[in-house]
Amino acid sequence: MNILAVIPARAGSKGIPNKNIRIIGEHPLVYYSIYNAIHSEYISDIIVSTDSPEVQIIAQQMGVKVHWRDVSLCGDAVTLDAVIADAIPQNKSWDFIVTMQPTSPTLRVETLDLAIQYAIDNDLDTVISAINAPHLSWGVKDGKKVPNYTERLNRQYLPPCYMETGAFVISKASIVTPMTRIGDKVDIFEVPEDESQDIDTFKDLCSVESTLSRKKVGIYVNGNNKRGIGHIYRALEIADEFYVKPDIYYDINQTDPMVFGNTKHNLIPVDGIAELYQICKEQQYSIFINDILTTSIDYMIGLKSVMPNAKIVNFEDDGEGIIKADLVFNALFHEEALPQVKAGERYYISGKMFMFYKPIKINDKVKRVFISFGGADPQNYSDRLLNMICRSVYKEYEFVRRRRGDSSGNDRFSGELPAPGHGVYRI
Repeated sequence: MNILAVIPARAGSKGIPNKNIRIIGEHPLVYYSIYNAIHSEYISDIIVSTDSPEVQIIAQQMGVKVHWRDVSLCGDAVTLDAVIADAIPQNKSWDFIVTMQPTSPTLRVETLDLAIQYAIDNDLDTVISAINAPHLSWGVKDGKKVPNYTERLNRQYLPPCYMETGAFVISKASIVTPMTRIGDKVDIFEVPEDESQDIDTFKDLCSVESTLSRKKVGIYVNGNNKRGIGHIYRALEIADEFYVKPDIYYDINQTDPMVFGNTKHNLIPVDGIAELYQICKEQQYSIFINDILTTSIDYMIGLKSVMPNAKIVNFEDDGEGIIKADLVFNALFHEEALPQVKAGERYYISGKMFMFYKPIKINDKVKRVFISFGGADPQNYSDRLLNMICRSVYKEYEFVRRRRGDSSGNDRFSGELPAPGHGVYRI
């Protein structure tokens, strides 16, 4: 089957000067449509229609043909129908002509191929890229503004409303003329929202740049009664800081998914490190975060081997794996022996709800000290701290602690402390 992709990329953009050759996400804009056409399983030939010497050079460097567009076809009022028809070689019989506009750089080649296959399988004359964007909208009838709906509903319950994205128009070659590319049997092909962006304004340009530069983030975290649950809380806080939805992995042999609570983040269970490595090799994250308390050198070497281009960031890592990490944040440890380790309280991540409270007034003299422990205490900090506050130097202070799992109120320390490691201290 002979399928021709025609990419119209003229020089005279007025809204965004030099739009088709602007560098977006490390490549000129026209690069993305050419790249998709080259890597399509269905497209057999590619022609870029242009009057721009710069676009011509880019196309030739990428190994595709260029059709030099006549000045009469470069005006603002000229329709794409005439431009596409003009670029089609007449020395070959074509089955389909695919118009691919360079102003839709977020389109993926997989989506393009699915649309071409859809046109072939359903024997359609024309398939147009579109996005389903139902909204409560209004129009004009008999000079009056009237609603385009019969009942006010939430967006998810409104009937479909398909808007063309401009990414592609797939047409049977037999129906393409200087006047039209639309045949009798027409359908739309819905593309994902993040592939629907079309560049017409500088705001669109910023949005597309953000999408193309978007990082792919993975997080590996484990928490339990021995290791502590703070790792889970911190991972969820970190996940909220990205402008993407990270994949959060946990080992089913170490972590009960119930500890994540009612989160809407993407939780993915893995059965051991081998499965994690395999998934990471397939996903190729830009940033990968470990919050598992201790990493080994072997673990970090394995992670880097399957994701050689990823930046690996570890939190609260007291293992040898920090040697191989790109960045380490250890708020609870104060050693910065390695340049990539950032240690100390300034790197502590607290829950976002703390930011909604007004700062308390700091008194000149402390009278009461509130003590709170985490869900696990493998280093026996409870005994060590309680032995410290028994010293006479602290006798003027009142120490208060809310017992874990007790909602009745605060307890105050009283009486003699038992020997370390024996009994339960109530303060």
